[in-house]
Amino acid sequence: MELLKQQMEVSEEMKQEYVKIRKWNHDIENHLLSLEYLTRTRKADEAERYCSSVLLNSSKPEEQPSACISVSQENSVL
Repeated sequence: MELLKQQMEVSEEMKQEYVKIRKWNHDIENHLLSLEYLTRTRKADEAERYCSSVLLNSSKPEEQPSACISVSQENSVL
């Protein structure tokens, strides 16, 4: 019985990690789409600022609910 309980706990932990990874992948995909849009529209300065902001925000992932940041409304693809 104890072994089954431990297996269930490990299974739940793995599930939670999977959810975190899926969220992270979703956030990264959105950042790449935003950068792709900014570079395609030749907005290198905005792309550089956006990239810097993402890198700054990602340095403290525990404090941030999401690594996503807002871009000006006309440039947002998020």
